[in-house]
Amino acid sequence: MAKKKNNKTVLPKPEESLVEIKKLINIVAIQTAVERIEKLVWTEKKKAIWVLCDGKLTRKQLAQKSGVHLNTVKPFVEEAMTYGLLEEEKARGGHPKRVVDYAPSEWKSYIKKKEVVNKSEKAETPKSDEEKASSNDEP
Repeated sequence: MAKKKNNKTVLPKPEESLVEIKKLINIVAIQTAVERIEKLVWTEKKKAIWVLCDGKLTRKQLAQKSGVHLNTVKPFVEEAMTYGLLEEEKARGGHPKRVVDYAPSEWKSYIKKKEVVNKSEKAETPKSDEEKASSNDEP
């Protein structure tokens, strides 16, 4: 923005203008990206996949960790890449990564947790012949 100095209009240095323009572009770009993400990621399954797209997992691993079938993961990743919301981590062998790190904390709850088997639910191991014999000796 032009400034007045000794009643003369002084233009800012080009570098200062470019920094300001870059800030404004980033704000608009992030807002646009978030709007697109929210339109694309509208189901619980897609939210689970999106959260896991951190550049560390393959599509197959995304499917396993999200509890979503691979045939759902692949087209979702491709569509998000088409919109420029995901990129491939080529150095890591094609691992999808979010371009904008936007993932509301509530979306993490949609990731399927592996069920933990309680000790009481574990199948009992068969008793040996000696254990069976000693339990039969009890009155």
